[in-house]
Amino acid sequence: MSSAAPPGPRRFVLNGSGKRVRNVNAVIGGSGGSDSGERRVRDNDGRGGRGGGRGSGRSGGGGGGKMDPRLVNASITSAVCPQDILAVVKDNLHALNHINVSTAFNKLGRVGSWPNFSPRYLTVDKGFQELLGLVRGFAEKRQFGSRELATTMHGIAKLHEAGRLDAADGSVDDALVALETDTVRVAPTMNSQDVANVMWALSKLERMPDDKTWAALETAAGRVAREMNPQNVANVMLAYATLGRVPNGMTWAALESAAGRVARDMNSQELATALWASATLFTLRDVEHPRCYAAMWDLVCGLKACNVSDKDLHMLFHVHLMHHLSSSSGSVEVAYPAWLMVDARDAWMRNVRDGITVSKSHRALASVIGELSIRHEVERVTDDGYFSMDIYLPDYDVAVEFDGPSHYYHSSASSSLRDASKMLRTGKTKLRDCLLAKQCAKVVTVPYFAFDECNTPEKRRAYVREKLAKEAGVEV
Repeated sequence: MSSAAPPGPRRFVLNGSGKRVRNVNAVIGGSGGSDSGERRVRDNDGRGGRGGGRGSGRSGGGGGGKMDPRLVNASITSAVCPQDILAVVKDNLHALNHINVSTAFNKLGRVGSWPNFSPRYLTVDKGFQELLGLVRGFAEKRQFGSRELATTMHGIAKLHEAGRLDAADGSVDDALVALETDTVRVAPTMNSQDVANVMWALSKLERMPDDKTWAALETAAGRVAREMNPQNVANVMLAYATLGRVPNGMTWAALESAAGRVARDMNSQELATALWASATLFTLRDVEHPRCYAAMWDLVCGLKACNVSDKDLHMLFHVHLMHHLSSSSGSVEVAYPAWLMVDARDAWMRNVRDGITVSKSHRALASVIGELSIRHEVERVTDDGYFSMDIYLPDYDVAVEFDGPSHYYHSSASSSLRDASKMLRTGKTKLRDCLLAKQCAKVVTVPYFAFDECNTPEKRRAYVREKLAKEAGVEV
């Protein structure tokens, strides 16, 4: 037998998506880890995995000294799986700088949608909690640059969107509060990508920043609008619409000019996003469409339905419904593609059917309505198939919607989630009510926090009876 030493870690391995990527253990070239990158990938089912990534997190040669931050960054960037990223973080916790933290969130956000992502919920991981603590510390000490702050917030939003964390969780919320506060300081140095990343993050988190933070972002958006690419323009418009914010005149004029400049370069996702944002702002806040609105629809007409994702088809049909039910096209004449009433309509109706769920609180509300001897239907789909009503009262043609936490913006001002004066309904929820009101005589909304405060059957019956009488004229 040969006495040669066994080979070291392979330079490239397969990641969780089956792609060939650089092995984190081969980046440093040290001998700190006992397991190879291949073992690390095999452990990606969540049962193992302390070897490869941890080895890469220590200084070359296996010593106990701090690693150069640049090498830490290389280890994070080259990590094969989420466990590797978190392992590098844990092993170099006291050496991480603001750039390392930003890189970690950027990498975690990129792999957040992996089906075998582990741990499934990041907030149960001690290393991730330490990482959130570093975010808060760097933000409070004003150590983030504009790029690092924007990238960190964007990464958190990607993880929230992928269901890997809850933005309302205490430690996540604390980090976001600190980042939002520090945004005021770094906004003047943000470039167009930074601005778009932060505003996109706020829209996906459905997190309402305070007026000072928003003013700083809006000023920055107006300043860098001429440098925005199609994705930047679409995402900034999305933030205004999702957060229900009316743009100031100067910023909207700059965004309108930018939209006209980049519209022809927009892909289907960017066109759908920009059109949805514009229609929503017009419907809810009377914000005039950009001058290129009809031209963007012309570009949509040039697309083939097979090249448009279900999500974008759904969004485009939502715009059509706004036009049809609330005249949100205004005085602008738009042309629709032939497939809008086929493929896009089908995508919308599938989403309506697949999105039907009945929560415990939803059932409890329906039970109270039944106790009041009111005939009702749970999750009644409208005749056209375009909407599902939580509870429908056919004798009165009234829709009753139970609004849980997801129907309200989260902000530092509403952290208690019990202060009704600080709870703001999301733009999507208002849009739902606006369109649903065209389908029935009245729409009555029941806030979860108000319903939960009624802690006895008698109080709940009294609350629902009074609400139906006051808002829909239903006397029982």
